[in-house]
Amino acid sequence: MARTVFVTGASGFVGQNLVKRLCQNEMKVRCLVRKSSNRTELEKLGVEFIEGDISNRESLISGATDSNVVFHLAGLTRSITANDFMQVNRDGCRNIAFACLEAKRKGKTDPILVSVSSLSAAGPASKNEFWSNYSSSSDSGGQSSFSKYNPKEETEIPCPISPYGKSKWAGEKELISFADKLSISIVRPPFIFGEGDRLSLPLFKMVKKLPIFLIPGYFNQHYSFVYVGDLVEILIRISEQGERLVPDSLTKIETQNDLNSDSIETRKRAICSGQGIYFASHWERPLFSDFGKIVSQAVGRQKIISLRCPPLGVIGTGIVQEFWKKATKRPVSLDWNKTIEALSGPWICSTQKIEQSLAFRSKESLQEQIQRTADWYFGQKWI
Repeated sequence: MARTVFVTGASGFVGQNLVKRLCQNEMKVRCLVRKSSNRTELEKLGVEFIEGDISNRESLISGATDSNVVFHLAGLTRSITANDFMQVNRDGCRNIAFACLEAKRKGKTDPILVSVSSLSAAGPASKNEFWSNYSSSSDSGGQSSFSKYNPKEETEIPCPISPYGKSKWAGEKELISFADKLSISIVRPPFIFGEGDRLSLPLFKMVKKLPIFLIPGYFNQHYSFVYVGDLVEILIRISEQGERLVPDSLTKIETQNDLNSDSIETRKRAICSGQGIYFASHWERPLFSDFGKIVSQAVGRQKIISLRCPPLGVIGTGIVQEFWKKATKRPVSLDWNKTIEALSGPWICSTQKIEQSLAFRSKESLQEQIQRTADWYFGQKWI
């Protein structure tokens, strides 16, 4: 008998890719969609639609009931206010967990809940202790800067810095409160790209039109990325064989070493078990300028100039965009939230856990995946 899977955020970029893969795996798929959602691609797959949204518990309960797995992808990446982030990203996690609990209470299934959070919930990478006495002002942006930072690991207590990141972290804490009642896993992807992604599209368009690539701030930071196909595979593996949260997954472990050791890592980081939590990322973590070079090659431009935008310029743009957002009541791409994140890198995370516990490591280079994305954009005439 085919397993039944419920997907929130099914009409979104990641959601559509996940639903397609699930259907290929002969799963019975239910999709949460709003009245205004574009269902064209999903309709081709013959899925079941449940009309509602993440704030409507009745629709969530309907989808979760008799489902074996629930993938919670619905979320807000851009908003008018910080409270909007909380209402969707925090309260949405509470509502989907409540729905799964109701489905379990009815006794037919005990759904596994896999919820997509973000690297933003964990915060940027921290400088390791060895480099803490050296000024980063001398950093030329070369590869040597990579060793100055510890890629984020699942065992670190989150330190989000932006309104978006804080809302995602708040959602994780909501899920933790259900850990003793439900089987839940949390997945934190970094920068997601791939076929169908509209958020990455402006970067590709910029490089295609102009031989420049803008780097926010004075420092050329490293970034983690994940191709949507890889993220989908990781989500499915976690649903099948992943760890599940426990009530103290994110509780700081107070040990003698943690408080008094001379160890670099224990003095620098607040450590937790991180059980049931995964970063989902490609193993390459290029400098942002190198990412720009890869994108430029993918769109057919052989030479590109990387320009650094001073922090005041980034902040000024963010402030102007923030006023524009308030005036028009429409989200923008570079508001104060994104300004904070752009100037606070590096945004890098470890792949050790997914490689060891899920036996997953991308078989392709980042360049191959970015090229495939660019080819899709050209094929769809988005560029």
